[in-house]
Amino acid sequence: MNNTMLLPCPCCGGSPTMLHKGNDMTKKRSASIHCGMCYLKVEVVAIRNNLDWCFKTVEAKWNKRIGIDQKQSNESE
Repeated sequence: MNNTMLLPCPCCGGSPTMLHKGNDMTKKRSASIHCGMCYLKVEVVAIRNNLDWCFKTVEAKWNKRIGIDQKQSNESE
């Protein structure tokens, strides 16, 4: 697993945990991030892409926050 900077859970503010199943040699691989407090989970499964792609994709999905970029752009105007 790579060292990632994960934001707190968007629902409860809990600490996220990243897990993976499989590796680049298995037919199917997945990476998931879940919150231990409210059990929110984001998962990416791949057959053709490698495990590093799964990590990057699931991290981007978990860290995406709707409205934060919009607020920052509105404040700068």
